[in-house]
Amino acid sequence: MASPTRRRLRRLGFHLLGVLAHLCRPFGFAGVCRVGEWVGELRFRMNLRERRRIEMHVSEILGADSDPAKVRRLLRHAYRVSDRSAFEIVAMGAYPLSADTVRRACTVERLDRLQAVVDTGTGAILLGMHMTNGILMAARLATEGLPVTVVYRESHKMKPGFFDHLLSAHGLEGIDAGQRSSAYRQMLRALRAGRIVYVLMDQGTKHGGVSVDFLGKTLDMPAGPAELARRSGVPVLPALALGGTTSWRFVIAAPLELDDSSTEASAATLARSMEHHIMNHPELWSWHHRKWRRFPITAAESAS
Repeated sequence: MASPTRRRLRRLGFHLLGVLAHLCRPFGFAGVCRVGEWVGELRFRMNLRERRRIEMHVSEILGADSDPAKVRRLLRHAYRVSDRSAFEIVAMGAYPLSADTVRRACTVERLDRLQAVVDTGTGAILLGMHMTNGILMAARLATEGLPVTVVYRESHKMKPGFFDHLLSAHGLEGIDAGQRSSAYRQMLRALRAGRIVYVLMDQGTKHGGVSVDFLGKTLDMPAGPAELARRSGVPVLPALALGGTTSWRFVIAAPLELDDSSTEASAATLARSMEHHIMNHPELWSWHHRKWRRFPITAAESAS
């Protein structure tokens, strides 16, 4: 658990990012992207102790592909991508983006797969990962008239109501996963109303969950997405980030075939799908997020 001093520093850091986002506004969203990458570059250079530990973990996971220079380049890119995405989200909360800006900043391929689900009225789970800007991707779906509900967990460093304001300003509904007593029921109601529920489950949780092997570590991941899929019977479609320079690119993958014999089995299927995509694009994933890096490596073999 973070100390009070560390929590105050995180809140201060988040506040300063908000101020910086407002200062970037005259330069447009492209200026926000550039500054976010600079922040990532600075963190990559300054967090040497943290980075070396992550490099060791990534090297073990990549196995034969773990050339030190390659791992360092990979992590440098991952820092830049992650911090750019985070800064973009801060900017989206500071001032809403127009629909035209959202369309220019993000493209999503195979929207027909989501539209087909919406047309049936059954609802769907959209499975995301901490790879580029998933909130911007959800806003892009909203510009196409798709009914999207984003499940989020608001950090203590954020101003209360930050995500509610951001999501509603971009045509999205939100469910706070931190409200554990009601969040699951809200997700189930959204699916029954035919909505697309966008969730992330690619990092560990300290609030209990289901144990899975993921990228060489044993993590307790949120059980909600797997249990939702089992109980509702709706399809689960991965939203796969493909990178991008001036704009982010995503593709909506085909529905996953889940082993619904148990929540654990369904969660393992979801974890394998996410792991596979991350290993194909390791430079896009947030390896330095504390909800992954703080866990020890539990498997010597490479992830597959």
